[in-house]
Amino acid sequence: MKKYISYILVSFIIFVNLLLPFSIAFKDNKEIPIQKSIVYAETTECTISSAVWDPSGEQKKGFFTDGNTVANIIVKSKNCTENPGVVFLSVYEDDGVVTNMTNDVWNDSGLYNRAIPVPADNFAISLLLGEEDCAHTITGETGTNCDLYFKIGPKNNLYKSNNKLFYDCDTVCDENGKFLSVTALGSDDKPVVVDGQIEGIVNNDYNLLAPIGKFVKAPNDIGDYFNLIFKLAIGLCGVLAVVMIVISGIQYMGDESIFGKTEAKSKILASILGLFIALGSYALLNTIDPDLLGGKGVAIDQVNVKIEPLYDRGANDPKTASGESVRCTPVLSGPCSVANLTPIFGAEKAVAMSKICNMESGGSSVASGTDVCKPGNTSFSFGLFQVNLATNGILAGKDCVDLFDKRVRGADAIEPKYTSGYSCKLLPGKENLYNTCKNRLLDTTTNLAIAKSLFHNSYGMNNWIGDKKYCASAFK
Repeated sequence: MKKYISYILVSFIIFVNLLLPFSIAFKDNKEIPIQKSIVYAETTECTISSAVWDPSGEQKKGFFTDGNTVANIIVKSKNCTENPGVVFLSVYEDDGVVTNMTNDVWNDSGLYNRAIPVPADNFAISLLLGEEDCAHTITGETGTNCDLYFKIGPKNNLYKSNNKLFYDCDTVCDENGKFLSVTALGSDDKPVVVDGQIEGIVNNDYNLLAPIGKFVKAPNDIGDYFNLIFKLAIGLCGVLAVVMIVISGIQYMGDESIFGKTEAKSKILASILGLFIALGSYALLNTIDPDLLGGKGVAIDQVNVKIEPLYDRGANDPKTASGESVRCTPVLSGPCSVANLTPIFGAEKAVAMSKICNMESGGSSVASGTDVCKPGNTSFSFGLFQVNLATNGILAGKDCVDLFDKRVRGADAIEPKYTSGYSCKLLPGKENLYNTCKNRLLDTTTNLAIAKSLFHNSYGMNNWIGDKKYCASAFK
């Protein structure tokens, strides 16, 4: 009899759990009316269709540094450019403290009810990130120090972001944020790209259709990906173990046979053992070496390189009245346009770096026609920011070092200088590797990443000091 009771109990639990989500359909035995779609007349009011952080989701350790980290809010709006012509932005720090008493707004950063001009239907707002109202774990913060979301729109119709930006403070949480600029991204004919990235900057991020906890964006390196699978798999093991323990417990109580009780007991022990094995494997690998779990992703050696200019670029260009090269102007379109460089170098330096890109390559990812080895006519500078493969091959990878017979410098120029090439040559047997490294530097994404790393190293703008004489405005 007890055996039948246990079967009935298990069946009842499964039945209730399957139908519980649909219980509203049986309430009071009444018919649920079908909601018919209503077609409204097209409104002329200002509305925000979508607005997202870029980047978004939880960021890695070291993402934020005081006064250097820029994030964008990518907005798609309708009917906002003329009436009223502005929208209002408020940035909030969502407290993770256990008391959960307040949701703080960035008043001191000037980002509460901040009037933002709307230059086009689609636009990007660049913000210098800060730490206002962020909290450390020692004060009760249960997650990352800064958990940011925002509201934007006309005052009577605010749009709340459906994604957040999570990051930790740079040591002490004491820096305020700052509004930087607004960049037009066109209209519906040139829509905001789905992943929120400003057009022209390509990344490999994938935004989840539905977030899993704080996981909003799928990792883009294999180490973090497996680390996430580990966590989800262990969580699933825990759920399955509990289900098996409950079912086997009911079987143990309801089965009057000694054999049935023994079988149920063995299932309970097996479930507990399986859970310990799952947890133990993670703990064991973490004890041996946390890097085995892939939490840090692929470790890439940091290289601090100072670029030594071959000559003053723009020396042979026509000059403006101020003495600058006519190329010392921002690139209007393409990967080196101000809009595309803003997320990389920040709004304050995007114009300057766009000028430098124009001086270096004219805004095109090409091989240099002047930085060539003679005899042989072998180019050694490539890409948007003309990386010197002969001297700074390490920037393209460890395998790109020592492809030439020397580290080419200005002193190697053949007379008449800067138009006759340089005294150097590609080493025999290095042809295939040269082509591989050249293609890396010609890749727009790679070249921009190299320029970003140079911009943020200890030499900063001085890495392009060869452009200063005839493009001084870029260095002010």
